[in-house]
Amino acid sequence: MIGWAVFLASYIGSALMLIYVLLFGQTQFHRDGVVGRCHVFVTSSLWEYIGCLGMRLCGPRVVACFSCFGNYCCHKPNPFMQLIYLGLVLPGFYIFVKNAFPLIPNAYVPAYHKYGAVLSVAITLASFALVSFSDPGTITKRNVNRYNSYPLDNVLYFEKQCQTCGISRPARSKHCRVCNKCVAVQDHHCPWVNNCIGERNARWFLLFLLCTALLCAYCLYLTAMIILSIVDENGLMRPDTFIRTPHGNLRPVTFPIALHYILFTTGLLAPLGAFSGILSLVMYGFFCYQLYHVLRGVTTNETFKWSDLEYEAHKRHRKAGRQGAPPPLRNAYNRGWLANLCAVVYPLSTRPARTVRR
Repeated sequence: MIGWAVFLASYIGSALMLIYVLLFGQTQFHRDGVVGRCHVFVTSSLWEYIGCLGMRLCGPRVVACFSCFGNYCCHKPNPFMQLIYLGLVLPGFYIFVKNAFPLIPNAYVPAYHKYGAVLSVAITLASFALVSFSDPGTITKRNVNRYNSYPLDNVLYFEKQCQTCGISRPARSKHCRVCNKCVAVQDHHCPWVNNCIGERNARWFLLFLLCTALLCAYCLYLTAMIILSIVDENGLMRPDTFIRTPHGNLRPVTFPIALHYILFTTGLLAPLGAFSGILSLVMYGFFCYQLYHVLRGVTTNETFKWSDLEYEAHKRHRKAGRQGAPPPLRNAYNRGWLANLCAVVYPLSTRPARTVRR
């Protein structure tokens, strides 16, 4: 039992550490440190080592095939990650229905939670479909003026022509190499929804993250309440509860015995609840990280640009022999947290009256 607890804690810690390295490894605070070197290793050096090892073991043809497959998965629109997401939600819901519904209602879980579980999954899948198939704010020659709602700050964005799309790129837009199109206020390309996250669907992406986090937390809550009802109804934690051994002797119910009984009674429900609890922490972390960017008036793409500019400013500051920190850079697109949030909930390009500024 202790071994499983150590394994679970190590797994959670490793997953959180990897997410932190991937998200913050290239920021100004970590770029020259251990976290920055770990980021370079995970995103670059590791795959070079794997490629060299594969070349020696399998030959160039096999490596070339895997390279083409990896290029398609990582740099072309494809539904693989969407299928993985559905492969987690739908089988998980089936396991929950099969193992949890027969145990509802009980002393802690009223019967209406059956309908609540179905409704929660339906809402989460609806948000997934909404962000997957919504327009992120695709810019074309015909609608480019619609997305000129932000001025060029001449810090991050300058007058620039997109050679692929043949348009004068509006401020805060970016050409996505995966989708092969320019997207207004492009945040990032999300493989989990096989779509870009931009001005017009950032609100649905936040909704999707929140719904997925709440669904996982709800599954953990119901699982915990079902297990608690089993423990209470069978007196598994009472000191006067005994079981009869195959030899006819009575022995008190210990924690391992109670755990085995719970796993036997609930099937895969307990592992599903534990897995959902871990995912809920990860999804809440992503949601808060994304919401933090929204309130500050920056996108994920702009965050890395600001980090690069601040890093260069600190290098020039130190090279000039000056003390302290350089003057802070001003974000022209930060209009206050409320206005920033409103611009995501009600995008400027969808409003009837806009001021076009260049």
